[in-house]
Amino acid sequence: TKLQTRVSCIMIAVVNNQPVCMSLHQMLKVFIDFRVEVIQRRTQFHLDKAIARDHIVQGLLIALESLDAVVETIRQSDDASLAAENLSSQFGLTKEQTDA
Repeated sequence: TKLQTRVSCIMIAVVNNQPVCMSLHQMLKVFIDFRVEVIQRRTQFHLDKAIARDHIVQGLLIALESLDAVVETIRQSDDASLAAENLSSQFGLTKEQTDA
């Protein structure tokens, strides 16, 4: 049995749109930096979605507090755009909240 084995490999990667031949240390550093960026972008995406959902839920809570008045406002409106406009003016809802 051999006590030592050599393995050669060519580690070329595209960094900043340029092909670069790197050492193992450089390759790991570039990979870890890439993974950190991906995780940050994914986390920011999920955070933005959660904030948007919270905004809609806040509007639903406002509508739920005065449900009878909201239903009456919608029934008295001629069409959906007028109903959304009336809900915005009376209850302070945004367009996203009235669309929900």
